[in-house]
Amino acid sequence: MPSVFERNPKKTLFVVVLALVVLFDFTIAQIFPRMDANIRTPNKIYHHDLLPNAQGYSKWGDETYLFTTNSLGFKDRSTRQIPIKANKYRLLFIGDSFTEGIGYSYEKTFAGLIDEKLHNSVDVLNAGVASYSPKLYFSKIKYLVEEKKLSFDEVALFIDISDIQDEIVYGGFSNIVYIGDQFEKIALDNSMIARVLERKGIISKLRSVMGLNPKLPENLDPNEFQRNYNSERGRWTYDSVIYDGKWGAAGVELAVKNVDDLYKFLLARNIKLSITVYPWPEQIIQHDLDSKQVHIWRTFSQERSLDFINLFPPFFSLDSDPSKIVSGYFIKGDNHWNASGHAVVAQHWMQARCPQGLAGCFQTAP
Repeated sequence: MPSVFERNPKKTLFVVVLALVVLFDFTIAQIFPRMDANIRTPNKIYHHDLLPNAQGYSKWGDETYLFTTNSLGFKDRSTRQIPIKANKYRLLFIGDSFTEGIGYSYEKTFAGLIDEKLHNSVDVLNAGVASYSPKLYFSKIKYLVEEKKLSFDEVALFIDISDIQDEIVYGGFSNIVYIGDQFEKIALDNSMIARVLERKGIISKLRSVMGLNPKLPENLDPNEFQRNYNSERGRWTYDSVIYDGKWGAAGVELAVKNVDDLYKFLLARNIKLSITVYPWPEQIIQHDLDSKQVHIWRTFSQERSLDFINLFPPFFSLDSDPSKIVSGYFIKGDNHWNASGHAVVAQHWMQARCPQGLAGCFQTAP
């Protein structure tokens, strides 16, 4: 009697070839692991995070750099253990990729430079992670305080221009989106084919068809929003069509609400909050010094008696030629600061935060 393989030779051949392809794909994926596979992870509460006590190399553009996190999953100078309570004033930075310092090891970022300057008197922590926004800032800090019982005296919030668009996206974050994130990470960590599909945007389209992407407001066309996602990301500050006619005003409303929730949460616990804003190359080229980003968060801060640090003027004053500012202080072809840009941020943030010098600048509130 013929075996099942002999009765179905074509099906048998297909199964064998498929198994070999899957095995080969998996093997190659392990030989060439993703740069961030052992660093970044989905998070059920605040969408995504960095893994604790991780060390490896990450890649941004053409640059490869050492990436280290501490026991809390914060980018740091070493895989050190962070005590819940500090024996000195503790300053917590939070923001998105600019605050994380994408493209550079901790020591070259503004948080690392400030840490080095204050190391003997202040405990500096950096909770910033790429692609965060006000909704995630609040959710993460709330989690750190209520669940981790982490103690700190001050939160220095760096609000990015992309936060407004990201508020629209994260407004639809749910458990089903988290499940999609988990499956996507598994696929990308273990399949070269999946990585090719991701680069071509096919995985995102599949997630959309399966309902695994965040839901957008009903007045936005998902296809149009996705198609113009990158080109419109920073234009809301000076383009009224995007601000009034698309998602800008709605994103600002969400951002203000979430930062206000964060303010009230910290106020109830006697934790200081400051707000910092800064320009992208786009704002510099457009001469957008008196920007909506500045107006919105200056007004917000004044109404709540918060320290407001405006880094637009320091960047605009670096050179009379906007193109020279962009080429000198930002990564080539990118929105993010280079090492010189981080040094500018560290210098001017410290000058604004401690105008009378370090003596008595960081003191625990009574």
